[in-house]
Amino acid sequence: MIRVLYQALRDSLPPGTPLYLGTEALDQNGVPPRLVLVPEQERFTPPGPPFYLDADGDRPFAVREVGFSLYLWGAGWDETEAMLHEALSLARALPLPLSWEGGEWIEGGQLALGVAYRLRGVYRVGVGMRARYGTLEAIAQQCAGLM
Repeated sequence: MIRVLYQALRDSLPPGTPLYLGTEALDQNGVPPRLVLVPEQERFTPPGPPFYLDADGDRPFAVREVGFSLYLWGAGWDETEAMLHEALSLARALPLPLSWEGGEWIEGGQLALGVAYRLRGVYRVGVGMRARYGTLEAIAQQCAGLM
């Protein structure tokens, strides 16, 4: 799911926009500007209105809520503020069920160069039944006899 969100962001950003996935992009000796998508907490809830359909368009048996942070790391306050407003506008236009949970300003520490804003959000998608377990079956074939 996080890869779907990452790709949707990548596709909607202007070409060449520095978008990274994972905390490694924050831990590097990098420099702004950059956007960094970091998956965080997840939870599963029973389906209930609104209903989020699963990948096959069916009503799910659960809803997967993926919490994430989008770090907007600019050279200074003005650039980061502009990145925040543009990111919120861009995300609103994405065809994904996203909601924003708040954010915070970050200075210093691992982001010593520039100023960052951590925008927290949730991406929701339905979890449906599978008739086959292709990934688990492939793992079983790879590992057969290794135990």
